[in-house]
Amino acid sequence: MANSIETENLKKVFGRKNEEVVVIDQLNLAIPKGKCTMIMGSSGSGKSTLLYLLSGMDDPTEGTITIDGVVLDSSSEKKMSLFRRNKIGFVFQDHNLISSLTLKENILVAGYLSKESRKTVKERAHTLMEQLGIASLENRYPAEVSGGQKQRCSIARAMINHPDIIMADEPTGNLNSSTSTQVLDSLIKAKHKDQSVVMVTHDPKSACYGDRILFMRDGQIVDSLIFEEHVGKEERYDMLLNLLKKHSW
Repeated sequence: MANSIETENLKKVFGRKNEEVVVIDQLNLAIPKGKCTMIMGSSGSGKSTLLYLLSGMDDPTEGTITIDGVVLDSSSEKKMSLFRRNKIGFVFQDHNLISSLTLKENILVAGYLSKESRKTVKERAHTLMEQLGIASLENRYPAEVSGGQKQRCSIARAMINHPDIIMADEPTGNLNSSTSTQVLDSLIKAKHKDQSVVMVTHDPKSACYGDRILFMRDGQIVDSLIFEEHVGKEERYDMLLNLLKKHSW
């Protein structure tokens, strides 16, 4: 199976000289195309930093990141911006919707950055909102809907330009269990079969939606777990709990 993302000797350091903190430490990683990869780890393990590096929204101190055969190069912000726009959709924990725009307008703003016609973008936005169960809310503003509905809107915004990779940073971190399930179900259903998902989560139940789990500690991948397609949610959960127990987490 081809890899969607690869890293080689990836390192991220914050601070200077005697105050340096190594957050990502010589990390080598391969994320398969078309799969859902979950990244777990305790607070400070480097999982969110890794996601921002993989998305091109932050630059590594050392090492390389390759996405679909293209090595990320931050020397040209314009090229990086175009690459992210065409290749990656990002879902933030706090949704980051524009409060003065309706849900549909929030999605369309991202879609209009593509080369597709406005008619096509509008049709795509409507289809995504239907798939995510928020079509009836298209004219409401973020302040007028629930947290789960906002997050589903942010997922639609991330998917509007047909990105090859969807990245999500704790997308259910501020939601209750029931709403988290709805959001993750919506994400998986709306995902195209060739799209890759890379998601950071601290929640074992959310992680069980993935095909593969990577466990981080001190800026490195220290363990992993791969689920076969036939394995059900309950069995996945038990397998994951054993992995977490192994790492005293």
